[in-house]
Amino acid sequence: MTVENLYGYLDAIYHKKMVDGPIVEIGVAYGGTTALACQFLSKIGCHKKYYCVDTFSGFVESQLDKDHKLGLSKIHDNFFSDSSLKHVKENLNRWGITRNIDFIQHDICKANPSDLPDNISICLLDVDLRDPIYDALHLLKNKMAEGGIILVDDCKDGTSWVGADIGYREFVQEEQLEPKYYMGFGVVEFAKDSDQNIPWVFSLRPNKIPKNYYTD
Repeated sequence: MTVENLYGYLDAIYHKKMVDGPIVEIGVAYGGTTALACQFLSKIGCHKKYYCVDTFSGFVESQLDKDHKLGLSKIHDNFFSDSSLKHVKENLNRWGITRNIDFIQHDICKANPSDLPDNISICLLDVDLRDPIYDALHLLKNKMAEGGIILVDDCKDGTSWVGADIGYREFVQEEQLEPKYYMGFGVVEFAKDSDQNIPWVFSLRPNKIPKNYYTD
């Protein structure tokens, strides 16, 4: 994840630490974000269960084909193909993350509601492509806790992952929700009371990828 993404995710974890329910990360790659999130949870004394959901074999070809038609370069096709479940578990163990994580090996487009836990407080949805983002959002909408939040990664202006924001926007339009963007995420909140909403200032448009002041 980028610096701004990681900040946003950890800030969401902090603000939602009192919302009952587990954290679900969909799209795990090599486990780096998982490790940092679990270390942060320990430091703030929050002992939520953490679920990692992934194919653990890279992208699904038919889903890539859809995004190729949207403009995704084929250079992305083999990304994460070596992120096996064994590899991810080895990485987490090496980084000291050894307990309170459940792994779900599944194509989220084919998952059933029973495959995910109930009452999810925070979901990081980082699956890059249009179909798994769109399908996951529809699957998650009835699995979220009151006051819960979904962060959809790669909803940035100028990102090469062209399908991510398309899947997010199609979902919020169908659900008659206002698009919300923060730190490169598309955000969906599940709060009946506005006091439960996260205290972020949202944009109605995807955030631009910031230039690095120190290197660019």
